[in-house]
Amino acid sequence: MKEFNFLGHFIFRSGTNFKLILIFLLAFTFNNSLSADGEPEISLEVHKTAYCGCCKKWISHAQEANINVIETNHENLDVIKDKFDISSKHKSCHTSVSKDGFVFEGHVHAAAIKKFLADPIPNSMGLTVPGMPVGSPGMEFDNRNDDYEILVMFENGKEEVYMHSTELD
Repeated sequence: MKEFNFLGHFIFRSGTNFKLILIFLLAFTFNNSLSADGEPEISLEVHKTAYCGCCKKWISHAQEANINVIETNHENLDVIKDKFDISSKHKSCHTSVSKDGFVFEGHVHAAAIKKFLADPIPNSMGLTVPGMPVGSPGMEFDNRNDDYEILVMFENGKEEVYMHSTELD
């Protein structure tokens, strides 16, 4: 008596329907890194303290720009800053890390993060907005928008101006 090969029958004999379903499932699986509007999906783990109000405002800014945020609260952020080799001249209140390991230190605008992740600069660690400039996301005050620099941080500790806040939409 010949055994019935269930899997072989559906893949090779019933053919078209099963193959179409399989192709659809594979396409869906490989396309799940796009957001609903077709942009690449961005997720950031945000290391912050539990009580920082400006960090919470920055997280709202990132989420409004369709960036997925995973919040991780710490009592002391020095360990995080050291882990990601953030020099004292680049430090700010919170540290965000992409799934690719790029660091976004402080109140970096979501548009700058998206631009950077779409075309990362070789040998760079990520972007920083040192300090807490007025008008940066999370640091809004009386409709005041001070011009500030968004810097790219390099692995050798150097930086260069990536863009000015006045260049943002």
